[in-house]
Amino acid sequence: MTRSNTLRKFNKILRRSEAWTVILLLACTLTGNAHAWDETAYNDGKTLGAEMDTKLGSTDAVKERISNPMTSEDTSMRTMNDQKTFGSQISAPSSKAFLEILIQPSGTGDITSLSLRQDTNFDGTPDYGYSVSSPVSGICSNGFISANPGTWNQKRFYTWKADADGKLSASEAPSMLSLAGCYCINSTDLPLGLAPRSI
Repeated sequence: MTRSNTLRKFNKILRRSEAWTVILLLACTLTGNAHAWDETAYNDGKTLGAEMDTKLGSTDAVKERISNPMTSEDTSMRTMNDQKTFGSQISAPSSKAFLEILIQPSGTGDITSLSLRQDTNFDGTPDYGYSVSSPVSGICSNGFISANPGTWNQKRFYTWKADADGKLSASEAPSMLSLAGCYCINSTDLPLGLAPRSI
């Protein structure tokens, strides 16, 4: 191949790439307006935000427009433009108990009998019962501490758990590190880290 043939082929390739470059630049120029700043949309959003702030900008406004309608059948929710009202209550009062807890404290302050009864299918009748088999000497947010009544000897730690059906029970834990927010309820001298409180 001679030098002139190579030069001709290179010029052909160059012309094709120039054509594609021009086409690409035209396409970018023509579609550039589609991505331009839309001041009308910006102003509409700003206006809507100001209206929302006016209608929901205080605790009382949120309570009046959202909280009360969602928790009371006496108050209806309104659209933001106040043109329509509708019921929006998300909870309903219930007179049926779904969990009953019976405790019996001893003279030492320990709970010596703690029984739970649950209505797991919410039909109004308890269908599951659980009794704690050891005394409760300390109460925690997620369980309890058991010790010899009136003392803080032979401590055992328990956490509350629920099975797949929602049935509650207690499971022994390896240490107090499994518990949180504990306080002592028996009459013994308080161990380090527990605060006295009454039930």
